[in-house]
Amino acid sequence: MTASTPTTQPTVPADSSAAARRAEVDRSVRGLVLFCFASAIFWLVVGSFLQVISGTQLVIPSFLDCAAFFTFGRVQPAGLTALVFGWGSLAGLGFGIWQMARASGKVVRGVTLPVCSVILWNLALVGGVLGILAGKGSGIPYLELPGPAAFAILLAFGLLVIWLLLTLRGTPGQPLYIAKAFFVVALFLFAWLYSSANTLLIWTVSPGSVTGPIEGWFENGLFGLWLTFLSLSALFYLLPVAAGRPLHSQGLATFAFWTLLFFGGWGGMRYFIGGPIPAWMVSASVVATFLLILPALAVVTNLGRTIGDAGSRLWEAPTTRYLIAGLIFYFSWVVGCAFVAIPTVSSIFHFTIYQEGLTLIAIYGFVSLTLIGAILTLLPRFGHSFNPASASLHFWLIIVGLGLFATSATIGGLLQGFALYDVEVSFLNVVDYVFPFRVLVFVGLLTVFAATLGFAALFARSVYVPAKEPAVPVSQPVPQNVEVVA
Repeated sequence: MTASTPTTQPTVPADSSAAARRAEVDRSVRGLVLFCFASAIFWLVVGSFLQVISGTQLVIPSFLDCAAFFTFGRVQPAGLTALVFGWGSLAGLGFGIWQMARASGKVVRGVTLPVCSVILWNLALVGGVLGILAGKGSGIPYLELPGPAAFAILLAFGLLVIWLLLTLRGTPGQPLYIAKAFFVVALFLFAWLYSSANTLLIWTVSPGSVTGPIEGWFENGLFGLWLTFLSLSALFYLLPVAAGRPLHSQGLATFAFWTLLFFGGWGGMRYFIGGPIPAWMVSASVVATFLLILPALAVVTNLGRTIGDAGSRLWEAPTTRYLIAGLIFYFSWVVGCAFVAIPTVSSIFHFTIYQEGLTLIAIYGFVSLTLIGAILTLLPRFGHSFNPASASLHFWLIIVGLGLFATSATIGGLLQGFALYDVEVSFLNVVDYVFPFRVLVFVGLLTVFAATLGFAALFARSVYVPAKEPAVPVSQPVPQNVEVVA
């Protein structure tokens, strides 16, 4: 793919026929998109609940120790699996379906195949999470799902992608704006990452020496490519619309897209600094992790300039506040990953709660805030209203929880790392040093879990209220001016 001369988004037609057409497109995918969102929110609650259980066990080790089903080694990976493959993936796919429908301008006549695909995805995830809790997981982070469940998810994903590309492809000559480009490329990235990793590590047996590098490559790609591209697609689509302005810079958007695509898959070897893998792989990974600051800076600068003096107005809105916070946490997460990739810093932080904090910041900060903002933005477009005060309360609960994650993981990780580095400090003393920070992380998890329950209740109340005419103008433009064409 090459970057071409940008096109300027045409002025939105004022006639009612264009608005009616957009409303008809929204109605045609409403059920499918809301089904994706409902499924995602279910897994958000389930995953957060399992994370609370695992967090409790790090504070109270005897908690639920009477049942192997709920041991930490099963609950923690089951929770992360639910959050990544259930919440983040399905919510991102739901928004992408709506975005593709809007971009194509086509009224969708049949959604049986995608609905069946989402049902299959959910059933596979239910069986997979239960399999992990039953002790049938692989033991490989983020590839814990048993082989049949992973295959079913890939099958469901493949059917959904085929339907998307055949049904909602754009008309010939139609520009592919940057938000849509992020989503379309994300589809191919997930297929490549998940099929390759499962083939090499789950469905076949690979030599032990390559297991770690492959797992690191997959975990890095899962967060740095798949979830990042889904979330940036939503940010690039919704923030210019909310600001009512075209995207600030075509060049910055194209630069961010290509540099993120090129360097995003190289950072996985930073998990093995000092480990038994070739030094050139570690060095390349450290450099690539630092270079990812450049696209992150480009994204933040571009969208920040796009918002401009409308920032205070957008921050007061209950939906765009989530999006702006998600953008901030995206940059914070990238910088945090680059910081711990420094070999000297990694020797201190590598086996500490700092790594756990980075994962929680990525899932609950960047991905969750962005996708919750996207869901709340689409609800009025489907004719469903919600209580802005409740949305604001849930937002601040998440922010408080994330604040606890960030501060406790950074300070606690620093103390824990220096204590582990000191040969005169026993491991039991290290555990005692980090215990207060574990408690703070647990409190943060409880706070975020309360917010997820509240958000789930808000979504349920909104959806089950009979739909009315859209509460926002369906003729609202997509003021982007970045074109990335094949």
